[in-house]
Amino acid sequence: MADDALPQDWTQGAFGLRVMTPEGPSVFALLNGASFDMTPAFGTCSAWLNREDPLGVIRRDGVPSALDLKAALANAHHAARDAQKPFLIAPIDLQAIKAAGVTYVRSMLERVIEERCRGDATQAEAVRAEVRAIIGDDLANLVPGSVPR
Repeated sequence: MADDALPQDWTQGAFGLRVMTPEGPSVFALLNGASFDMTPAFGTCSAWLNREDPLGVIRRDGVPSALDLKAALANAHHAARDAQKPFLIAPIDLQAIKAAGVTYVRSMLERVIEERCRGDATQAEAVRAEVRAIIGDDLANLVPGSVPR
């Protein structure tokens, strides 16, 4: 199963991935089949990929690692995932994802609210009320380019 999920050239290219480890999410680079832990230098995929030369920093700032990619992939797809063993997670952490539609706007607003609350859920409703006071209750009433109330 792992071989089917990996690109055929994974041992010849450069790839970014995130791996959930017992210590938490980690950022890894694969370069010509070798794995490098990018977490100590960058912390997030977005911080690493926003560098001027993200490929160039792999060998310079990455820590060579013994990540068993096939085992991490297999653990990610296993119904009884072993949380004490690494498994792959989505490579997106703080990057903006382009999307469209009302659900995108709602999700984007919730991300802004969460960021404004710094993860403190007890403050979320107060911030939502502040947002509703500015844009109203119905996103369908928003007119692009209009001045907020």
